[in-house]
Amino acid sequence: MSQENIVQFNEAVVFGLSHPFSPYYLVKEKFAVDPDSIQQYSSVMQYIQHAKATVYDADCIADVLGATLAIAEETESAVAQLGSLRRRLDEKMAQASQKIIGDSWTPSRRPFAFVAYLRFFEAHPAFLKELLATNNKTLFLASSGMDSHWGVSQSVKDVALRKSKGDVFEETWLGGANYAGKVLMQVRDHFAKLQALLKA
Repeated sequence: MSQENIVQFNEAVVFGLSHPFSPYYLVKEKFAVDPDSIQQYSSVMQYIQHAKATVYDADCIADVLGATLAIAEETESAVAQLGSLRRRLDEKMAQASQKIIGDSWTPSRRPFAFVAYLRFFEAHPAFLKELLATNNKTLFLASSGMDSHWGVSQSVKDVALRKSKGDVFEETWLGGANYAGKVLMQVRDHFAKLQALLKA
């Protein structure tokens, strides 16, 4: 398993924004989500934001795709810029949602993320092997406070420091909703069941 930007405990795995499990992780070999579309994506989050723009305001799609494709070509500041784009888009979505009866995105975001992660791991079997190697451990995206919706508020560095002091892991350290970790565990279960069926 990729050891960079990740901390492992007996019962949990905490990974950072630049780890392959992160929805912000940018790949050179893009992946398709819809087999009937030529559109390809550089990260799971790029697809999620595309989907969000589709739900709320079709006029946002070109801006979202253009910005995230440009970010995919950058290196050091890519994750931070993609996070900034997400926050700017959230502001647009909040304005657009005033024109919509009810919140049509909230119940949709995790299914969109689930599908995006499925296609991501199908296209990158080495990363899938790493995901399955986590077995039944609880997964957490450490976002360093940049995204406590999809991740948790602590950084990998903070968690690693606690581990180095001999602290016993406690989920209460982390804070945040950790939607990415929860979706990843569902995706892991899906692939584990699929592999079990193929071996039967």
